[in-house]
Amino acid sequence: MIEVDFDESIINKAYIQYLDDMRFFQIFKGGGSAGKSVFISQKIILKMIELQCYNGMVLRKHNADNHTSTFAEITKFINLYENFDKLFKINKSFGNESITCLANGNQIIFKGLDDVEKRKGVTFQTGPMIFVWMEEATEMAEDDLNQIIIRLRGESKISKHIYLSFNPIDIDHWLKARFFDNPIPPDEGFICETTYLDNKFLTEQDIKNLEKWKNLDNYYYMVYVLNQWGSINTARVFTDLIIEDFDILPENMQNVCHGMDYGFIHASTLMSVGFKERDLYIFSEYYFKGITNDEFINYIDRAQFSKTAIITADSAEPARIKQWQQRGYNVNPAKKGPDSLKRQIDYLKSYKIHIHKTRCPNAAREFPRFKYREMKDGHIVDQVVDIDCDTIAGARYGVEHLITGFRFEGVKPN
Repeated sequence: MIEVDFDESIINKAYIQYLDDMRFFQIFKGGGSAGKSVFISQKIILKMIELQCYNGMVLRKHNADNHTSTFAEITKFINLYENFDKLFKINKSFGNESITCLANGNQIIFKGLDDVEKRKGVTFQTGPMIFVWMEEATEMAEDDLNQIIIRLRGESKISKHIYLSFNPIDIDHWLKARFFDNPIPPDEGFICETTYLDNKFLTEQDIKNLEKWKNLDNYYYMVYVLNQWGSINTARVFTDLIIEDFDILPENMQNVCHGMDYGFIHASTLMSVGFKERDLYIFSEYYFKGITNDEFINYIDRAQFSKTAIITADSAEPARIKQWQQRGYNVNPAKKGPDSLKRQIDYLKSYKIHIHKTRCPNAAREFPRFKYREMKDGHIVDQVVDIDCDTIAGARYGVEHLITGFRFEGVKPN
């Protein structure tokens, strides 16, 4: 056991009581910027130093999401706290991130649910897996949690445990039914509920940005500011959705379209949609956060995406479009124009939309949650909340030519 001398003032007061708590279920429900992910990162690193054989896995629905969220948060704590950086070896390789404590061999690995399914067994050099952190647990199914519980069975010197962290996005979510409607016994775990008011490290501008939601959208204010369970049923944009693993092939569809949106903190996406019997099918997605345009192109190269396919991209990024063209892709800027966002969304809404559950997991997450602005009095405004809609943007650009009648035939740079 290694003694760790650190100043507890680096930890928000609301979380201190849970620093040495090793109960099985460790549930952190909180609003935006409540500091829950920061605390879990701090606790994991401190326990990795203090305890022998404290190994674990950090889990997101998709492995790629770890790089700019959980992995970034944990490494930030290591790099900021004096001498911690000398204690750890950090593998920053995208998709294969890991952190190893050099003093005792303890290790954290970062995985997505699909990786865990492929790798039935997770092993470590110094002993068994002790903890799993399920970040953004609302993106996961209850069966995912049950499978993790099975994998954590077995005796060990340290009590095994699961961290669950999330925002209360849906009053009908299984997490509410399982842990809040039927509270777990105290000897099995705890629930920590926090808001931005529990985070002493926020700036005045951070607080102002959060509190603005009071006058912008009632759902986001309730969920991300007040930490109350939300419901978007009355404000939902896309109401005719079927999320399923359909077997219709692109070659059997009409008007197959491809659209691209760019981001870094937000995702870069390349979406493919097609039509059959008056229904719209979203059958392919490429979705990446925290990568450069060049890295995005390299990935699409490896995927052998057709270079003759016409792709319509966000025209706000002409330099990125040119880079795609220089690499041989038929990428062209969206025309947009007045009210283009509304026209594109209304066009998509006019169809029953089928989303391939396995191939398009981010679209399957974003489309059902996309909503109109909801005022404090419950009045719905005909204006979408432009948050967490990167796959929707890609799909919008893809169908733009069907709305405007304009079709690029292939534009190449000089």
